[in-house]
Amino acid sequence: MQKHKNLTLEKIREWLHSIPEANNQLIIGIWRIKCLFQPSKIERFFRYNILIIQTKGQGACYYKGNIIEDLETEKYIGQKYNFKPLESSSVEIAVLDAIADSLSLNKPSIKHALKGNNIEKANIRAEIILNEVEHLASLLGKEKVKVCNIGVVATLLKLLLHKGYDVSASDMDKNIIGTTIFNSIKIEDENSTKCLIEKSDIAIVSGMVLSTNTFESIHKQARLNGTKLIIFAETGAAFASFYINNNYADVVVSEPFPFYTFNGTTEIKIYRNEI
Repeated sequence: MQKHKNLTLEKIREWLHSIPEANNQLIIGIWRIKCLFQPSKIERFFRYNILIIQTKGQGACYYKGNIIEDLETEKYIGQKYNFKPLESSSVEIAVLDAIADSLSLNKPSIKHALKGNNIEKANIRAEIILNEVEHLASLLGKEKVKVCNIGVVATLLKLLLHKGYDVSASDMDKNIIGTTIFNSIKIEDENSTKCLIEKSDIAIVSGMVLSTNTFESIHKQARLNGTKLIIFAETGAAFASFYINNNYADVVVSEPFPFYTFNGTTEIKIYRNEI
């Protein structure tokens, strides 16, 4: 069966290819991480694979399914990325993210340095995203703001409920689809995502929608309905400039590796579309 084209990825590839400093970069390092993580009792059990790739910069991509094997990655070491599609879109996303990371692109509106263990940082990270929701909500001038979360983060949903938002959520994780959390939010599947965005004033979307090839439809639905879009991106964190400059997002919460899931200091950069 032929794969559907990842139109957002194609546009990111074209965008970077047009920047001279992005060309002729060697792939010098690839790390594969199996992520099994549950930061708190209210949060789900995260089961993902992570690719970390280095060129002159460093990039990352979360992906689901089987871990990419040695033979699929070793062949790229020492090779120049030539801006032609790779067999693995996850590898390509991480490579492009690394290249974007090496460039001097848009400066963030705000920077945060998260310190402590991963449990503490999970809470701080959720509060940072909440602050961006509050920022956008203040611009809407509505009494009751509807917010959907695509790529469920329960810690964030709890904060949104506490602040009085009308909250909905969807995910592709079969382990949580159909469940109800906090006695009020039923987790819908990916087929409900467009409908949730259509009904929402603000959509908070995981950067992983790039690797699941659902970003283009989410972006189009948000723009069609005037829904404000917040992307929280560990996958493709360095694509923030693309998302903002091409009206793919109103806010990008960019989180380059090492992520909040690892102890130590994590950097989060906020990019706002001020137009």
